[in-house]
Amino acid sequence: MAPMTLAALSGCVDDGVCTLCDPRDLSKSYCKETGKSIKVKCLGTDGMMVDDNHSCFLTPEEEQLRVIFFQIMMAIIGGLAFWGVQTRKKEHANLFDVRKTMQRNKK
Repeated sequence: MAPMTLAALSGCVDDGVCTLCDPRDLSKSYCKETGKSIKVKCLGTDGMMVDDNHSCFLTPEEEQLRVIFFQIMMAIIGGLAFWGVQTRKKEHANLFDVRKTMQRNKK
């Protein structure tokens, strides 16, 4: 599902992807907020579709970097959790577990 943009909230339909604004467009109202814009089609007062630009939050590249960063963080947290469980398991091993481990190591 595509993220909600300001264009979607105002009754317009996205007609492209979020991109960085050109340096010459930075003074325009839709580029001032985030420095990014998206082309949209809006329903005009006469019932015709009108092309317009609106501000947007993340480019596809930024979204991809956020997903990769999230996955890396979850892998680190998962690795630390696994390490913690293994450490506790070794500390609190009962006699049966110790003997079973020793038998595996002898083979």
